[in-house]
Amino acid sequence: MTGPLRLPARVRRAARPSGTPGDRWSALYAVAIVTLVIGFPLVRSGAHALTHPEVVRFLSDPPYGSPSLLLTVAVVSGIVVGGTIGPAVLRPFLTVHLAGNHLSRARTLLRPFLLAAAGVTAASVLLMGVVAWSLRLSIGLPFGSILVQLGVSACAGWVVAVAWLCGQSLSAPTRAISAVVAAVIGVLLPPVFPHGLAADTGLDQPSLIGHGLAAWGAVAVLSAALVPWLLTRLRGPELLDHAQRRDAAVAAGSVGEVGQALATFRPLPWCGRRIETIREGLPFPLAVAYRDVIGAMRTPARGATALAGTLTTALLLVSAFALPVELAWVSATAGGFLGFASFGAMSDGFRSTVEGAGRPRLFGVSSASLFLAHSVMPASVAVLSGVVASVVGAASGIPFVAGVTACVCAGLLVLTRAADSARGPLPVRLLTPIPSPLGDAAGVRVVMWQIEGTVVSICVTVGFVYAARFTPVALAAAVVVAVMLVLWTARRLRRG
Repeated sequence: MTGPLRLPARVRRAARPSGTPGDRWSALYAVAIVTLVIGFPLVRSGAHALTHPEVVRFLSDPPYGSPSLLLTVAVVSGIVVGGTIGPAVLRPFLTVHLAGNHLSRARTLLRPFLLAAAGVTAASVLLMGVVAWSLRLSIGLPFGSILVQLGVSACAGWVVAVAWLCGQSLSAPTRAISAVVAAVIGVLLPPVFPHGLAADTGLDQPSLIGHGLAAWGAVAVLSAALVPWLLTRLRGPELLDHAQRRDAAVAAGSVGEVGQALATFRPLPWCGRRIETIREGLPFPLAVAYRDVIGAMRTPARGATALAGTLTTALLLVSAFALPVELAWVSATAGGFLGFASFGAMSDGFRSTVEGAGRPRLFGVSSASLFLAHSVMPASVAVLSGVVASVVGAASGIPFVAGVTACVCAGLLVLTRAADSARGPLPVRLLTPIPSPLGDAAGVRVVMWQIEGTVVSICVTVGFVYAARFTPVALAAAVVVAVMLVLWTARRLRRG
């Protein structure tokens, strides 16, 4: 083998961070323990939770086109996310020395892409495996059908990984056009997934193979042929930017600052830089809201994604009333998680207020007044999303209480985001070691502190969806929850 062909492997081994064999064995031990103690029981309990008759009926015969719609969302998300952090990312040292030499990037960047694609494919297979396992336990799904569905999910995961790489290699305008085209194709084309997991079919039926596994295998092969071309389109400055962002995110996440780690992936403002953000003649809350809107417009992809996410959140909450009671928690949980993440892109004003707390007052107003002014834009978006979802739900025959619940939950998600933004950085006291028979338990406190806002959001959406399904009067409790969130935010602001 010639020298140039052996260079990447040698440089990669030299750049690999040094560590003792004990460190590597400790990492393997930790992964094995987490997998056996947490991972496997969690997957098994999830599969058993899906064995309810209503859930089995829904999974075995899902609404027409719903699997393809889910895949379309995953593909579009991969294209959008690829512009900020892509799958073909090396360490900064390797990016400079490997991606910047005479060797083809189709070879030097193939390994990290394959590792990322393997992770996406494994997640897709795991999700399908849990569903197939539950159907196997409940109605005895044929083993052949399970194999076919696992193969289809593996091919679908690979396609999502290629879409992720596509988002990394394309320019911003081309990426936006590709995302729109992928969304249109996914909505208009008929679904190519086999319809109905629990259909009495097996590997001996050519219809299932031809419509499912063979079709997706061909799509996966065609997408794999695009990988070398997409890798060669990657440019050095963008690769180095992605590598530095990932290293900064890993460094922040290793000390428990998950919020700071995610902040490294925010896109830089590039649009509307000449538009004035200060508008005279408006009341102070409206002037701050106008500034927040202009700030969101300067990162159009992030703003559009957040707007689409809030609308999807409201639609998920409304659709929870159309699902069986046993499945409503799935839609409500997805709505709570997505809503908390989407309103995060509209909470820059909250975070800037917290960062300026304790300094001389900006605009001569208190932090509480600034918080109230910065809540105008996300609250308006929440109400707008709830109204749109209510109209869609009414047109679909869903009860009117579903739209009211979506509006209430969207407003509470805004308050949850405000309370989460007011907490500031990770307190140092949470890093104090806590000896336990299983080791240092300080990491548990850090994890709980990080997922606090997400857990509260999910509890709010799931709780009010189920409460409103039984009696609409339960929505009156939203006033109490809103007051508690406001007091929680005010306490954190005073403490900061």
